[in-house]
Amino acid sequence: MQLNFLYIWLCAMTVLTIAALIVRKIRRKNALASKDFVVTGLAVWTAITLFRVVFTVLTKVELKAALGDDGAVILCIGSALGIYYSLREVVKLF
Repeated sequence: MQLNFLYIWLCAMTVLTIAALIVRKIRRKNALASKDFVVTGLAVWTAITLFRVVFTVLTKVELKAALGDDGAVILCIGSALGIYYSLREVVKLF
């Protein structure tokens, strides 16, 4: 695991946590449970990883050649769906 990836994840989690606490306080909702932080952390980790997968598929010529056009498209669509569902879990935090 690269150190930059860890920094991105930590920054995203810090921003999301602070934003969720502020929004929940303004809306007068219940306090966050620890499981909410775990689920959000894993969802953010998944979304960042899948963004890297899409970026790698679109930029690496060798990988595109190995997968073929159909394989690259299927991998990008699957990653996009994974990103969508991960971000839906993050939105539930608010």
